[in-house]
Amino acid sequence: VRLVGRVLTRAPGVELDLDAIVTSRAVDDAVRLVGGPGYVAAGGDVATRTGTVVALPGRAALHLPSGGLATCDAPASSPWSVVTVAAGRCRDAHVAARAAARLGADGPDWLDEHGLAGRFLAPGGAVANRHWRAAAAEASHA
Repeated sequence: VRLVGRVLTRAPGVELDLDAIVTSRAVDDAVRLVGGPGYVAAGGDVATRTGTVVALPGRAALHLPSGGLATCDAPASSPWSVVTVAAGRCRDAHVAARAAARLGADGPDWLDEHGLAGRFLAPGGAVANRHWRAAAAEASHA
């Protein structure tokens, strides 16, 4: 992929899926328009200004105090079926969730290295990285 000015070119056979990034960016933009407390959700993308409880795959839930959360399906080559990431913005969460899903077993550590909380759903159950577990423990003491 190459960007020259405002023109993006790609080699034959290279496909770009911008749908997910457009959705997460729209959620971030929309939550800024909310005049008071509230959140915006679209599919697996959520952004909040004042906190909300978000239902997660695998019959779990998370209190998101602010920022963004994105849940995405993992590729067939990944050990995960679904990856959820919380970040300061929904767009950042979505990009990180996609990357962590593609990293497979290294995904949880990669998110920890980047200071992001992630939850990985696999056929055997859910795996939370260190940042996710710390955020959950902090929320339970609040």
